[in-house]
Amino acid sequence: MKPLLPNHRKVMIATTALTITATLGLLAFIIGPSLREILNLSDQIYQQRIDLEKLYRKGKILKQTLKDYQTIKPTVGQFNSIYVERGNELNLITAMEKVASDHTVDQEIIIGTPDIKGDKNSLPIQLQVNAPLANLLKYLGGLEQMDYYLNIQTLRVSKYSARSNAPAPKNITVSAILLGSVYYRP
Repeated sequence: MKPLLPNHRKVMIATTALTITATLGLLAFIIGPSLREILNLSDQIYQQRIDLEKLYRKGKILKQTLKDYQTIKPTVGQFNSIYVERGNELNLITAMEKVASDHTVDQEIIIGTPDIKGDKNSLPIQLQVNAPLANLLKYLGGLEQMDYYLNIQTLRVSKYSARSNAPAPKNITVSAILLGSVYYRP
């Protein structure tokens, strides 16, 4: 009879090799995909964290914007009053006449027509003014204080010379032409 040991050794080696092969297969087919899935989930969690941080920053900006809006909300009505209502240009003219009267200034208002090709919300205006220099300066300050936004592009000041058929008022020392525009409510 032959000893069983050499066969037993072969069986042990085969069993060990089979166990190692099964373990490696188990690692390759079960743990490998699981490990890839864990790494994929880790990347997704990291990306979601970045997205949440962006949303948090946007939320903070939105909260700050809403807070700022609540702060300036009472003044929004003031900005609407700086525009001329279409068809209510008379209110603007009346306001400019009042400023001229308050500062003892002889004023002529010439209102143009909106430029069809250019800014349709802009109304060209020309003011011809005769007054003592001190009154003219106060008048300019009064125009600036008006509720309407008057954008003056050109201001020409010269020594007063009476029109051919108009008598020169007393104490008039300068003549000014103001070219500018006012704006309609958009």
